[in-house]
Formats: sequence, C-alpha cells, structure tokens
Amino acid sequence: HTAISCILSYLECNNISVVSQTLAPQSNTSFSVVYLGRREGLVAAHLYIHTSLGVHKYPVSAVGVASEWGVWPLLGLRVPLNATVEPLLTLYNPTDSAVQVSEVYSSAAWLGLELPGGAAHAPRAAWTVAPHSQRTLVRLRVAPSAGAGPLTAYVRVRGAGLPGGALLLCVQARAAPPGEYASPLQLRLRPRGSRDALDVLELQAANSAPAAVRLQAALWAPRCASQPIDPPPPPDPPAAAASPAPPAANGQSDKGTANGNGAKSPGVQLSLLQPQLEPHQALTPVAQLTLDYAALWAEHAADGAAAGGEGAWCAGWVRLGRAAVPYSVRLLPGTLRRAPHQLHFVTANREDALRQREVRVRNEFPVGVHVTRLELAPSAARYWELESLAPLELAPGADALLARVRLRAAALAPGAPESLAERLQLASNVTDYELPLLLYSGRLRLEWEWPNSEDGSLRLGAVGTSSTRRVALRLHNPAPAALCLEPALQLAGASLALDACAGTRAPPGHACRCLAPGAAARATLSVVAPAREGPLRGALLLWAAAPAAGAARALTRAALELSAHEGRVAALPLAVLRAAPYAPARAVLQLDVSMALRMRVLAVSLPPREALQWVGRQPAPELGAGRHAVGEVLYAPETLCAPHCYTGLDVTSDGTCTNTVSTNTHNSLLHPPDYIWLPL
Repeated sequence: HTAISCILSYLECNNISVVSQTLAPQSNTSFSVVYLGRREGLVAAHLYIHTSLGVHKYPVSAVGVASEWGVWPLLGLRVPLNATVEPLLTLYNPTDSAVQVSEVYSSAAWLGLELPGGAAHAPRAAWTVAPHSQRTLVRLRVAPSAGAGPLTAYVRVRGAGLPGGALLLCVQARAAPPGEYASPLQLRLRPRGSRDALDVLELQAANSAPAAVRLQAALWAPRCASQPIDPPPPPDPPAAAASPAPPAANGQSDKGTANGNGAKSPGVQLSLLQPQLEPHQALTPVAQLTLDYAALWAEHAADGAAAGGEGAWCAGWVRLGRAAVPYSVRLLPGTLRRAPHQLHFVTANREDALRQREVRVRNEFPVGVHVTRLELAPSAARYWELESLAPLELAPGADALLARVRLRAAALAPGAPESLAERLQLASNVTDYELPLLLYSGRLRLEWEWPNSEDGSLRLGAVGTSSTRRVALRLHNPAPAALCLEPALQLAGASLALDACAGTRAPPGHACRCLAPGAAARATLSVVAPAREGPLRGALLLWAAAPAAGAARALTRAALELSAHEGRVAALPLAVLRAAPYAPARAVLQLDVSMALRMRVLAVSLPPREALQWVGRQPAPELGAGRHAVGEVLYAPETLCAPHCYTGLDVTSDGTCTNTVSTNTHNSLLHPPDYIWLPL
C-alpha cells in the first residue's frame, strides 16, 4: 500500500495529487506535482511516500520566473476597512497571433470582478489582445472579511492561445483596521537595459480612516543578484509615538540613513510629495520612485557580479505608512539605442517641419533583439505618418533602419494645436521603448514688466538723453521640449542679461541659457538712450532651439521703441506716516519734470504689498516743467491683518478706543514707485 504526503514551504498540499493504492510486485505507478509559481526564484519541498515497507523522502524543486504574459500574483495584500482596493488585471500577449479571452472568473466571493470602465457588457473585441500588445481585462475588487485571517483566492483567465488554455492568478489578502493604503499594489517592470534612461514612477495613497494620517515614507533599497530574488517585506512600522518624526524626504528614516533598511543605493530614490492624508482621503499622488538603471548596474558590478548576458535581478520595497509596495526589475547590460532619441518638428520653419525623418536602432544588448511592433499612439495618427519596417531582427551590435516619420500638413493648418507631445511605441522580445514626437513653434512668449506691452513689443516712451532704463522681462517656453536661447539686439546701446547666467560668461548652449518645457526665466533689458534727441527703434531677437543635434531654430522678435529728450522725470521719495488698522495714512506722490513736453501720468505700479493702493487725480492733469502732485498712495494696514486686527480697545476704560495701537506698522520710507509716462 502506498500513500503520498507533503511538507511544503512554497508548494501547497492542495497542488499535489495525493493518492493511495496497492502495487503488485514488480509494478509501478506515477503521480503529478502541480506548481503554481508565486515568486521569482528557486523553491524546494519534500514529498513523503508512505509504504508498508517504510517512508521514502522525495525532493521536489521549482524555479519561479516572471510570466511573459505580464501577470503577477498579488500576495500579502493588506486591505483596510472601508478601503477601495481595485487593481487592474492586464494581459500582455507575447505571441505573433491574437489571443481571444473567453472567460474570466474568481474562486471566492470576497474577490469580485468588473469591467474596467464599470459597464455591464463589453463587445467581443474588448476581449481580444493583439500580438505583442497588452489590454486591461477586468478590475479586481478585493474585500476580505473583517476578523478573518489571510485569505487566498484565484482568478482564472481562459482563452484560445493561452498556455494550457488558461492562466491562474493567485490573490492573498487580509483585512486591516481603517487607515492608509497604496496604489499600485506592486511595481513590476519589464526588463530594462543598464544604459536606458531613468524611470520616474508615481505612487498614490488614500486614507479610509475618519482621522488624518501622518504619512511616513521609507525606502528598502534594492538587492541585486545574478538570479531572481525575493526580498522579505519590511516590518510593520512602530505604533504612533507621542512626538512623531517629521515626514521623510527621499525615504530618510529617523536614523538619518537614506533608506528604511539602513542601506543606501544611488540607483533608487524616493521623494515624498505629500506628508499627510486627510480623513477619508481618496487616492492622490504622494510619492515618486526614481530608478536609475545605470547606477543600479554599476552597484551590481561593484559587488563583484559577473556582467553576463543573463543580467541582474533587482528587487526592494517602498513603505508609505503601513502600506508596503514591492518593486522589481530585471537588468540587462546595454540598451536598444534609438537615433535620434527624440523627433522635433518646429513649425516656425514649415519646410523643415514637413521633412521626412528616419529612425535607426542599434542593438547594444549581448543578446539578439526581435523588434515586433512599432506604431503611433492612437492620438498621434492624425498628425503624423509612419512607415514602419518592423518586425526586425537585430543581432548583438547590429544597426538598422527602423522607420520613416513625416508630419502631416494638417498639423500646420489653422486651428491645429500649437504644441503636441506624442510618442512612437516600440515593442520587442526584450523590453519596450517610447520615442517622443514633439511638435511646437519654437517661439517664446515674452512678458515685459512694463505697461502697454501685452503684444510683446516694448514702448519705452520718452527717455532722458544719455540716461539708462532697465526693464524686467519674463521668457516663457510653451514648448514640450527644452529650448536654449541665443539673444541678439538690433538697437544701439541695448543689452539683455539672463538672471540665471548672472556672474558667468556662459557660452551658447550653456545650461543657464536653456528653459525646461513649460518653464520661465527672468531677464533684464538695459537701454542707454542716445545723447541726441530723437526717436529710436530696433528689435530684440531671440533664437531658440532644442539642445538635440540637428534641431531647427526659431526666431522670436520683439520691437523696441523709445524717444530721447533732454531733461528727466523723477518721483520724490514717498513718506508714509504712522497708520493703524482702519485708520489709513495717505502720502502725496510728487513728480519733478524738466522735459519740455506735455504729458499725463497713465499708470503707477506699487511695491507688491496689498496694503498699498494708488489713488490718481481724476481727470489726470497735463504736466509740464516743474513739480506736480499727481495723486496719493493709500496705506491701509487692515488688509494685512483682517479679520483679526487688534484695535487697541482698553477693557478697563469706559469703552473708547485709544489712539495708540499695537500693530506691526511703523514709520517707514518706501521706495519711490515705478511709473510710466507718455507724451501727449
């Protein structure tokens, strides 16, 4: 008589076909062991075969590898009460033919399923996964019963083309007290190259508790090895202390180390964006995880690991309060280099924008790469034409033409977007890449700190001969690409200085001359008026181009105008008397005019204090040579303290207000306000 039992760690007994039978002399039998991989790496167990002649110990081992279908088990989930934990089940098709999913079901009531958009039905096409692409199939609703221990359930995906006809996803979860939880539940990346650009991954968190939660972030630095590894989860954080430590920056713990486990890694950085979750806070971005693959690979090589073609497996954990998120990636030495790495279409140069571009790739991996697919993002097909040469086989070190890309004329038609940031999507048997497609005019938006300059032109009006006028300028880059500036001036006696380059002699292309996408920079235009009277006209020319090699330049032109006259206009110092809340002070603004012109004051700009207001004389009088009072500056301190202004009421008196009050105001001499005047 023979029976089989098991002592397992990663292998479960219910995955073993347990039999009991009688064997005749010289006969044999067989049994099967079913292993459902849950973790990467080697696992081992023993089967004990009990017979009438004794017990035989039978070793069993298996190696868990990442599924080529992009499906990862969900293990050790912590689900707070009242939390909405709804991960998406996404299937990647690694084959050359479409996969038709026919059925998806769950083995437990606490693990519900619904369509990603919440609809009740979906067409058959929604269950078809194209070759070398991915599709979100269902949304899982994880809601384990309160008070129960860890629960296990399975999601089975059936369909033609799947291995064995089905995929089985294991889900383990347990209920927890109300509190914080994270999304996504895990960060499992496809293989990456050691020379790939870094990735910045967003982490979200929510709070199901009725009280605010102080969010402590910690980073368990990755362990890298030459074979798959499975680092244990980090320990639960201690109970809330009487004086909690301040929120972590870059995952710093209270011991001052860069990571919660005390191990530093230059390849992984954690940045906390939001230190607190409000009561019943919905999912919101709270942290960013930055993966620097070059630094990770250098760290792995520095540990004495062999730089073989198998690469390295790196894994670690991120803790956000009581929520823990595992992350892992497989690194291969090299990259699939794209040339160019970005495609710029500058519409200021129509001929260049419509020019056809070629995209080449070079395989710098130690293994062959099969480029399976290259396509435009759906939103980009309206404005670009793509001629793809995929599929493409690339041996190690091979270089080949991958695609030709051309901008459609519709992108330059009236009403088309001024700027676009789209992408080409490249899929291969190793990993996936994106090639940015950037469409923009290349022109800057100018904002002069000077009245009547909304159209970008600067009209200085009357300026004293041989005097210097300085005007602040903000340069805005509306493009989705960084732009580097080369200013030029077509006006004698004028110069432009970028504030970022102050104190340096920055050559063209220097970092201080470049603006990030959507960023702005300050500059100062200095104009020295000529010694002779008369009008002066010119222009400020700003050439801008992306730092990428071969990017087209675009010109932003701003007209400059002034009229030089003998004399000057100056404002006398403005003295503001002592004031109190609801007892404002007034000061008269006076101008000394020595120009032989008739003029009016059109605008006055005051220092950026809300307590100051300009009250001009109405109608504005004509000014000639001499001293003139043109209006008043009102100082109203209550605008700084309302509605909590202290008015000095003495509660021991008969109820009258004293005439000395306690405020943060005092006698002061303000800088003369800026002003602008134009001849009549």
